[in-house]
Amino acid sequence: MKLLELECPHCPHSMSLIGKELNKSGKVKSCPQCGGQFTFNLDYKKMAKIAIPIILVMVLIVTALTFPNKTSTITLLIMALPGAIFGYYKSMSLKPVDEKTST
Repeated sequence: MKLLELECPHCPHSMSLIGKELNKSGKVKSCPQCGGQFTFNLDYKKMAKIAIPIILVMVLIVTALTFPNKTSTITLLIMALPGAIFGYYKSMSLKPVDEKTST
């Protein structure tokens, strides 16, 4: 499985996050290989638990390294970006749709 892909919860087929299969969060989608239904979800609590510590550590490192000089807001935002992206990526999941609730 590549970095920007998620695996179908019903079969080993990998789908690109950039492709049409996963373009909207919360909508019921079907796997092109097995036909299994799933939803693409973002877990915002998990995203916050991952991204906030990374962002804080990056900001503290930049602030400590540039303490005598003032650090610009843009620099801090650029340094926090990897934490935000990593948190977003790790919070994504494909959940199978329960057949009883989908009908």
